Amino acid sequence: MRHRIPKTLSALLLGIALCCVPVLQAQAFDTPKFLEPAVKPMEIGFDAVIVRPLSFATVIIGAAMFVPAVIISAPNLSVTYDEVVEVFITIPYESVFERELGDF
Repeated sequence: MRHRIPKTLSALLLGIALCCVPVLQAQAFDTPKFLEPAVKPMEIGFDAVIVRPLSFATVIIGAAMFVPAVIISAPNLSVTYDEVVEVFITIPYESVFERELGDF
């Protein structure tokens, strides 16, 4: 007695296999970087409307927390002043004012 695979199951498996083909081809044959758009418009909009205002808030919060962080880290010799400046001032500042729009 032969067992047959139901038509719906075989159609489902065929559909899954056909959906995987473009993904596998994209991985096998990478698109050259110069053909891909540098930044997508949705990423620019998301960055300008949501990410930048939140990042600006981190600049303000980081500046407010900078002095207490320096005071707390002063007795600890493993954390230097430059590391505290980088974490609380430099990284948030660069994220808001120096980073290209849509470049995460």
